Amino acid sequence: MNKLDKLLLSFFLFAFLLISCANTHDDVGDGVTTTSTSASTTTTSTYVSTTTTTILQFTSVTANNRLITYKNCTNNYNLLTRDIKVYLPAGYDPSGDATYSVVYMHDGQNLFFAGGPFGSWRVEKAYDGLIAQDLIEPLIIVGINNTNDRIPEYTPTLDSNFVGSGKGESYVNFIINNLIPFINSNYKTKTGPENTAIIGSSLGGLISLYASWNHPDVFGKAGCLSSSLWWDKNNLLNQVLAYTGSKKSVKYWIDCGTAEGNDGDDQEADADNDGRTYMIEDSRTLSYRLSSLGWQDNVDLCYKEDVGAAHNEAAWSGRIDDVLYFFFRKSAPALTGINTRLFANKIGLTGITKTYASTDLKYENDFSITQVATNLTVSDETVATVDNALYGKITPLKAGTAKVSASYGGFTSEADLEVVEDLPVMIRVFFNVTCPNTGGAANIYIAGDGGPVPQDKIWNPSGFASTAKISSTNYHFLFNMKRNTSFSFKFTKNGSWESRGSNRIFSSAEDATADFTVTSW
Repeated sequence: MNKLDKLLLSFFLFAFLLISCANTHDDVGDGVTTTSTSASTTTTSTYVSTTTTTILQFTSVTANNRLITYKNCTNNYNLLTRDIKVYLPAGYDPSGDATYSVVYMHDGQNLFFAGGPFGSWRVEKAYDGLIAQDLIEPLIIVGINNTNDRIPEYTPTLDSNFVGSGKGESYVNFIINNLIPFINSNYKTKTGPENTAIIGSSLGGLISLYASWNHPDVFGKAGCLSSSLWWDKNNLLNQVLAYTGSKKSVKYWIDCGTAEGNDGDDQEADADNDGRTYMIEDSRTLSYRLSSLGWQDNVDLCYKEDVGAAHNEAAWSGRIDDVLYFFFRKSAPALTGINTRLFANKIGLTGITKTYASTDLKYENDFSITQVATNLTVSDETVATVDNALYGKITPLKAGTAKVSASYGGFTSEADLEVVEDLPVMIRVFFNVTCPNTGGAANIYIAGDGGPVPQDKIWNPSGFASTAKISSTNYHFLFNMKRNTSFSFKFTKNGSWESRGSNRIFSSAEDATADFTVTSW
């Protein structure tokens, strides 16, 4: 039997199992009709649980190797229909004895294989790589596609700035009462919160925190990547900060890129002029609160500041292997070193008058996190002081230099600090852009968030106009931006965007000149 025959046989066995709904959970399926071809099974199916009143329906199911897709899945919570993707472990046998933990992930259309509207996490690549190294247990990964109601469904409370928001509890109930019973009924799963993870980014990170915090009996692991904790004036974050009950039995992964949050909203990118965006501030505040409630670094809490990472699929793709490894690793890794870093290596007695330091913990298997409760010292406390109770806050006292040091697990590390008399908040930046002929256009533009882009033109194709036209293939930009901040952007011309997959990122701690080349519009 060749590989294709084996694949088709396995798929038809799976389809039969799906239709019959035979399982150990005493659930039944009815109203099923199927038409099969060599590549897919078209199904109109109603799944009814005998233990709840919930229903899940879908119009068809297709198999692409180990990725199964259910089309147009409905629910009984008045939410829009969506596709559900199921990525199976290699060698999955529906009639075998092996059972698997399950990971539920939001924004399913951006998770698997290349493509997706905003790029892909390539979860299957990260997962298969970890399996190949025998670092984690085999898993079933369920991708839940978002809908046109992504903001309402991923937000647990109503924010007056977003009409229709606050349907998060209904979305979570759909997962708990519709989707999880369906997956448990049709696949060989391990049940219970210790075997069930929920993972998402941005608003998906917010709803993952909400789901696990309010339903720890269902979700025992929560991956909260680049979470939009700012939502509804930090409503969910404030709930956690105010919590005084017992520690919940949930493992948390919380992270953020240091180049995130430069979007010019009311909180500003770096309102305190300390080198940290509000995204970093919120994520660290959440992690510190969990630590104070009893969560421990690399035991049931991992916090990570991803240096230079932006708010996009490429960044989350680079971290998802660490998330899966933390939740499902076969053994804890050994510490191999630490790294101390400052959000700004230069501060002033006036202007920019403070910064923060962090310590990254490095482990074997290329695993790294950021220490939550810092243990930092300053070599010359007449130059500056550090407050570990305030997340490693550095306060200058006089002009000079010093070392900021950390010790952890038998390792030490230090970073250089310089204090000057005055360090202006703003810097001057010059861009020299070479591009294909614009046909005489007077300007090209920077479209993005933060930097020189006005708040009311975030990601507008005419965000910030060039300040000088040298020729139809050469334009200049001259602008001011905050020191120690970064922004994401692309160049545009007459409403057309430059042809490149990922956004550009620019950051600087000093006045700067940068050259860019646009290859095509």
